[in-house]
Amino acid sequence: MDKYNRINILLRLAALCSPSDAERKKEYMDEVDDLLLSTRYTDAPVDNLLDLFDFEVPKYEWRWTTLSELLRNNSICEFGLDALGLGRLLSRISREENGIKRKRTNIGTQYYLPPLKYQKFVSSDDFKKATETEVSTK
Repeated sequence: MDKYNRINILLRLAALCSPSDAERKKEYMDEVDDLLLSTRYTDAPVDNLLDLFDFEVPKYEWRWTTLSELLRNNSICEFGLDALGLGRLLSRISREENGIKRKRTNIGTQYYLPPLKYQKFVSSDDFKKATETEVSTK
């Protein structure tokens, strides 16, 4: 069972506790806190990631791209994000009014992004390591 499902179960159990079961509810919530603290969250600032993209180019030069294509660039890899972390960050960015869009297709989630300012590609071995998380989540 993954952490997300475990947290959901614990929160449901805590909600079902009666007022007389305050100690049990506290135990459930302590376990939720422990799980949340042990989860690795993306600490990369959004602004720094956005600085990698060239927003000055016209919209017709933007294109739909996948996380795998983005992770081939060393500039993106320097953030230390895996595919899951980068996807979460780009999804959050796409909710803002900056032109970035997100869509789900039969090949996975794609993002409408401007071109990167710097095109430094990684070796195929490094690319395989970075995309292992993306493959395992599908």
